[in-house]
Formats: sequence, C-alpha cells, structure tokens
Amino acid sequence: MAHLQIEQRLETLGGQSIFHIVLPEAGDLDLHTAPVIYLLHGAGDNGTGWLRYTAAERCATEKGLVLIIPGVGNSWYTDMASGVQAFTCVTQELPAVCRRMFGLTQQREKTHVIGLSMGGYAALKLALTNPYSYATCTALSAAVRPEQVVKSPDWPLPPAAARAVFGPGIDHGELPPQADLWQLAARADPAALPAIRMVCGEQDTLLPANREFHALLQSKGIAHTFETAPGAHTWPFWDAQLKRVLDQIFP
Repeated sequence: MAHLQIEQRLETLGGQSIFHIVLPEAGDLDLHTAPVIYLLHGAGDNGTGWLRYTAAERCATEKGLVLIIPGVGNSWYTDMASGVQAFTCVTQELPAVCRRMFGLTQQREKTHVIGLSMGGYAALKLALTNPYSYATCTALSAAVRPEQVVKSPDWPLPPAAARAVFGPGIDHGELPPQADLWQLAARADPAALPAIRMVCGEQDTLLPANREFHALLQSKGIAHTFETAPGAHTWPFWDAQLKRVLDQIFP
C-alpha cells in the first residue's frame, strides 16, 4: 500500500489542510475501480488516529481498498455557523480533489463511509443527507445527540465553540435542522438510503442515545442493523469493530 499525507488548499476548510489517503500499490488494483472508504475521526482527534490505533491500513491492503481520511478538527463535520464548511468539504470538495488527483471512482456502489463517535454522527448525517452517494454507512459509537455531548464532562466543548459550530440555539440544546439526525431521519426516503450499520459498546455512555436512534429508525421504516458488543468508547473496541465491519462489507 501507499500511504500519503496530502497538504492541499481546501477552500471549504479555509486554506491549507491535511488529509491522509491509503492507496493500493501499483499493479494491485486499478484505482478507477477500487472501492473507496471515507474514514471519519472523532472529536478531539484527527485523521491519524485511524492509522495509529487500528488495523485500517492492513485491512485495506488485504481487500484492495482506498482509504480517504480527512481531518476537520472539532467541526462536527458541519458547515459551521461561524467557521469552516466541513460538511461541504467531505461531501463535495474533498471527493472532487481525490478524483482529480488519483482518478478514483465516484460510483455509489463502490463508495462507503465509516465513522466513530463524532465521525459516527457524521457518517449517519452523510447517509441521510446525500443517500445516493454511498453504498454503505457504518456508525461506530455514534454521538447521535451532539447537543448533549458538547455539554458532557467527558467531551466538553466551550460554549463559544459550540455556538460557532451549531449556532446560538445550542445553548438551549437545539440543533439546526441540517445537523439534527432525528429531523433528517424523519424526512428521509427509506427506499433511497444506503445500507446503514450502527455498532456501540455495551459499556459506552453513548449507548442509550444509540438505542433511542435505533428505535427512531425502526419507527420510520428505515432498514438498518444495530448491534452492541462488549467494550467502551475506546480504540480497542473500534479496531475490532472496523475489522469485523470490513469483513461484512467485503467478505
């Protein structure tokens, strides 16, 4: 595999930005046909976590996958009320840059998104907002209630920073409609959505909210799988689940 750290001006992120990409080595697979996985990181982290703490690169090597790993800070992959346009970056600008640089596929059936924690929230938001762009969406330990998470002592975000991301309504626990998974699910066409997977650790404090969102999807007739497994909000859990999920998608 080739692991590249790309420094590229991304207008949606306000200037020079860094993202990582893992490519099959020359001769292994035609990049025009290789499946593409967007790996989305969690709050307080960057794209290197997937590569440092999981077997993502090894799994990609074994299965001939392209990994695209953006770094968007604590933006919640949102077009911020006052700040970067991270959602537009991940859904539009970054895919266009990668296609231009490497000739990657843009076929829906070969494009997948996997995220953890904040990135799990984002993966669900991408699937519900742009359903025709992805074949599968996997949310690991998803922070499906960001209005609660940003005020949690475990993942605190200063009030001013939270307002910059979500607007002043966040002070009262309110999200803009485009950032609220509950509202997005209510408006979604179940027939149009990609295959959705949700996995959460049985010792994860986010499990109750994940169960609530699972129940909402059921009530809306949105096909998906929801699983729990022993583990907490930790890299060992995400490493194990990433390998298991990739084996399910690419047996």
